Formats: sequence, structure tokens, C-alpha cells
Amino acid sequence: NFEQDIFIYHLPTKRTINITNTGVSEYDPYWSPDGKYLYFTADRFKPSYPQGTSNSSIYRIPLYRFLAELKQEQFSNLFDDTPKDTVPKVKLDLTNIAERWEEISVRGGEQNSPYLYKKKEETVLLFISNHDKGEQALWRRVFKPFEEPKTERISSFSTTGYQVSSVKNSNYILANGNIYTIQPNGTELKQIKIDYTFSKSIGNEFTQMFFESWAILQENFYDDNFHGVDWTQKRDYYASFLPHVRHRDNLRRLLNDLLGELNASHMGFRSDGDEEKTFYSAYSASVGVLFNNDNPYRVERIVTHSNADLTNPQIKPGDILVAVNGDRVDSNMNREHYFSFPSAPEELILTFERDGKEFTVTKPTHSSNQVKGMLYDEWIAQNREYVHNKTNGRVAYVHMKDMGVGSYRQFYIDMTTYAEKADALVLDLRYNRGGNVHDDVLNFLAREPYLQWSYREGALAGQPNFAPAGKPMILLMNEHSLSDAEMTAAGFRQLGLGKLLGTETYRWIIFTSGKGLVDGSFVRVPAWGCYTLNGDNLELTGVAPDIYINTDFKDRLNDNDPQLDRAIEEMMNEL
Repeated sequence: NFEQDIFIYHLPTKRTINITNTGVSEYDPYWSPDGKYLYFTADRFKPSYPQGTSNSSIYRIPLYRFLAELKQEQFSNLFDDTPKDTVPKVKLDLTNIAERWEEISVRGGEQNSPYLYKKKEETVLLFISNHDKGEQALWRRVFKPFEEPKTERISSFSTTGYQVSSVKNSNYILANGNIYTIQPNGTELKQIKIDYTFSKSIGNEFTQMFFESWAILQENFYDDNFHGVDWTQKRDYYASFLPHVRHRDNLRRLLNDLLGELNASHMGFRSDGDEEKTFYSAYSASVGVLFNNDNPYRVERIVTHSNADLTNPQIKPGDILVAVNGDRVDSNMNREHYFSFPSAPEELILTFERDGKEFTVTKPTHSSNQVKGMLYDEWIAQNREYVHNKTNGRVAYVHMKDMGVGSYRQFYIDMTTYAEKADALVLDLRYNRGGNVHDDVLNFLAREPYLQWSYREGALAGQPNFAPAGKPMILLMNEHSLSDAEMTAAGFRQLGLGKLLGTETYRWIIFTSGKGLVDGSFVRVPAWGCYTLNGDNLELTGVAPDIYINTDFKDRLNDNDPQLDRAIEEMMNEL
């Protein structure tokens, strides 16, 4: 189920032994210098797929049962002249090995990437941790006989990964593109200065990147039939154009056309280089004011929650914009000319005219994307109020913009505040472009009441505190619902949580990872197909509604929402 175990391969017998054998992921295995332990990284309490590891720790397993070194034994060894075998002997006792896990406990944060080396009587464990103020850094823990382990930070810089090469008695660390040595005190790193000049052929590099990108899909594309495409033939056809690739934009076009032959979602090749950098940029600023379509300098309204939306608004509908940052506007000019800048300004000084008098205000700016998000939030709030008013508060409306962690948190807040008091739920996944929180959303929605309790003379309260499945629900979707929204819709139906209403989903659902290339370019890898329990490939079938209701452009112009109206009707009928 996409989770990793750690195996040991015994060379003489060719036997493969699963050491961890769990339903969650273990990775980064590393032998202890004495061969007695296997160290690794794991989150024992949550699978890594599909959201990744979020609470990892370092563990070790004693490969056989033994006593810790005794003081008397160490004292006797001082007088033992017998030659010692310096090659560690690995013993393996699988009896109850699952019960021998030992956590290398660090208070707070996540830990990963163990590396161990021996220094006289000390065993040194290097690892990455973010337990200090949330900053990822390189740490060490020193194990010494008869002493408590000591944990210290050894990198002054932040890093998410490293590599170690041990040569004789020195350890060289590669991190953040630099090489360091561990100082004799073991708690500091010293950078080795390296300078080297080289030249390369961009044409040869582009050719290599082309074939590597093709091979990445050859090895990892979720469908081994490649959607019926002869993938080798396509490689040879597109490779014939490589002699004509003259710059990076040619390569992007060539590779994205090649990937497009698979007729699949979640595809793409992106690349940029220093040779493409420009010396100019343009930025559009806003303070949250919307202007009239017919009179582009007259204020139509203020965007809710914008920097212009205050308890006592200084800017009001009907005001006329006459100057921006002291520059008088020309009403014959495109208004956005005055809001475009080479870089983002922190504030704008705006002068308006009202009732024949001018006044000036200064406001912090928003980006155009921030304003777009606030307009989206206005639409959600409008729908919420509409459903509340039409049902006298009996039906709650909850919308998820996407299936990301931020949207899931907002979903949880919505479900545990006003939606918790309602008798039914409309869950709106229209225009939802996916993510990977479907399992969290469906697990929450599937909670059913199983018990009641009360304090003396108090009203009975249900358990669990939030049990949406005990109430009627309906899910809205449309042709813009895609990726993880389609997974959520399919799961909603399979779990019997309620009806699906709207139009068919987009058919755009393959879970994806990606691969980086030598120059920082990136290829998306759609590697995990998504199927119903009947085996239907959602990438090809999508999810069809139980109740088909369409909306058209005229509905949007007239602010009509027949899908939402029908959802309200369905919920009120159930109530």
C-alpha cells in the first residue's frame, strides 16, 4: 500500500528478511558500527501515503538480545591481550523482533536521516531534527558506556539533508551544496572552500534531459499500457527534433508535447535557466476596491476583508479616483496603468473625489491573487447565508476550495462551529482542484453517533462530539471538480454518506510525484492510479452524479444557482 519496509539480504543463502514488516513506512536504514543495531526513520502512528511523513522519529532495533556492557566486564578487558576482531559480526534473532524497537527520543519536532560512526569509546549518531525552534538542522547524539546520551546541534545553518563520507579518521559532510569537516570537538563544522571552473554543452545537456524524462515515465507511469500509446515509438519520433532545439523554450515545447501524447492528467515538464532571466517585471497592486464597469474610475464597492474594508470605511461606493501616489489620472487611460509597478509597493496613496471635494487615503496593498481569493470567499459567504436563510438555519453549507491542508483545517473549523448546530449539510466541492486530504475529510464525515452521556441534571450529549453521518448530507460537484475532489466524491458515494448532485467530474485524477533533473528542471510523474472498488479507473470514468443538474453561463450572469437550490430542496425533503 505504498509504504516501505526495511529488509536485510543474506548473501550466502540469498535469503531476504523483512525486519520491520509494518503497515507504515520505515526508511533511512543504517547499521551501527558494532553491527548490533539497525537504525532507521519512521512514523509509527500514521502511514506516509498520501500526505507524507509528518511526525517521524529515529528508532533502532537490537538485531539480537544482549545485555548492555557491564562495568566489571569492561574492567576485565583492560587486562585482556587477546587480539580483537575489528570486523563487526552481525547476528540476527527474529524472535519477537517487532517488540524490540527502541525510540531515540528527542523532545519535540521530527527527526530523520541517521548516520553513525565510531570515535574511540563513543558511538556518534548524526541526524536531522527540527526540535529547536522548528529549524531543520544537523544534530548529533553521543553514546558512551555508563553515561547518559548527550544531544548537541553541530550545524549553525539550516539544512534538510546531508551526506557523509568517512575517510580514515575524518568525516566529510555535504550539505546545502558545501563540503564540511567535523571538528575534533565534534560539535562544529568547518567549510572546505572549493572553486572550480568548467564548461558544458547546453545542447548535449538538453538531449540527456529529454531521454531521462522519457525514461522516468517509462519506468513509473501508472498504466503499463501507456493509455494505448506506443511510448518507444513516440520517443524516437520526438527525438528526431532534438537537433533543431536551439534554446530552453524549444525543449519545454518538445517535452510537453511528448508527454501530452499519453493523454493523461497531472503531466508536465518545467525548466528555467539563467540565460532566460529578464531585467524587468510588472506587478499589479490593489487595496481591495472594485470599480464600476461603465465608469472605470468610480468605486463600485469594497471587497470584504480587504485593507479597504474597515468598520468606518474611508472609501465608499460612488467615490471617484483622481490620483494614485500623487499622479493625476487621465480618465482616457486604462485604469490598471496606475496600479502597475516594477515591484510590489507596500502602500498606495489614493486620492478620491466625493461631493466635489478631494480626500487622500493611504492603504497597504494586496496582490491580484489575494483579491481573487477574497472574492472567492465572498461567494462562499453568500452561499452560506443563502442556504441559512432558505432553510431557517436547519441546513449548513460548507465549501472546500481545494483538498489541501489549509482547506481541510477550514473545513474542520466550519464543521465544528456553525455546521455542528445544523440538522443537515450541503458539502460543496464545485471548482475544487484537488490535493490529498480526501481520507481525512471522509473519515470525519463518516463519524456516526454511538453513545450519549451527561453531567448530573444536564442534557444528554452525543459521542463522538462531532458525528456528521448521523444527519442528512449531500455533495455538490461539477465539471470543474477534479483530482482529489473526485476521490472524495467517489468515497462519499461508496460510504453511503449521501447523494451526489451536479454534473460529472473532470476525469483528472492520478496521484503524482516528480523527479528533478541535473539543472533543476522537473518532470511530474503520475504514478498512482485511482480506482473504485469495482475497478473503474477514475481518470477515464470520472464520477457521475446521482442527481444531474447543470448550470450555464446565463445562470452565473443572473446570479442563479440551480444546483444549490436543488440541494436545499433535497435536504429539506429529508428533514
